[in-house]
Amino acid sequence: MKTPRNRSRAGFSIAEVLISVTIAAILATSATMVAAQSYVAYKTTNLNSTLEANLRRSLERVVRELMSTSFDVLTPPDLDDDFGADDIVFQEAAAIDGDAIVWGNARRLAFEYEDGELDDGVDNNNNGLVDEGMLVLTRNDGLAAEQRIVICHHVSELLEGELDNGDDDNGNGVIDEAGFNIHRDGDVLTIRLTLEQVSEQVGTVQRTLGTSIRLRN
Repeated sequence: MKTPRNRSRAGFSIAEVLISVTIAAILATSATMVAAQSYVAYKTTNLNSTLEANLRRSLERVVRELMSTSFDVLTPPDLDDDFGADDIVFQEAAAIDGDAIVWGNARRLAFEYEDGELDDGVDNNNNGLVDEGMLVLTRNDGLAAEQRIVICHHVSELLEGELDNGDDDNGNGVIDEAGFNIHRDGDVLTIRLTLEQVSEQVGTVQRTLGTSIRLRN
């Protein structure tokens, strides 16, 4: 009686099963890590896009407000010092009377802390951001007809890269500037704005944008 040669084995050995399970686990873990990284990258890109859109819209609004003012009716007048300002009062040209400009009621652009937030290094309003503020436009400043308009929320307390230490940490020529800052260089106003947003997957994301306008003296 002949014994058959090269008979195929039925099933797998325990070692082969363990190797297969290990490879499958590695592949599954890798796929999960790639998916998680892709999701974080997507969330980061989405947050950046949202912040940049808000920055552009907010700065465009600020520029529109300031385009028809003058350094003669701008407070504080010393915006060319080392600090700039996060709170300015100005007037818009309302009419021309002969050779004279008739200025309108006072308006204010200012960084203010968000409702429920305090300047204390604590997330008082429990939104994941610390000491964040908003950029507020006040029309008819100080009058009975005063009107407050929030241009944007989630303004960082300090401009991106800046620390409250008396130094120009971000190297832009201004010291300890707030998340909204206006600085004068000759007849040019430079406006900078930092917005921030927080995500559980990404953490805190900050974006900064600046623009300049030339004013009449």
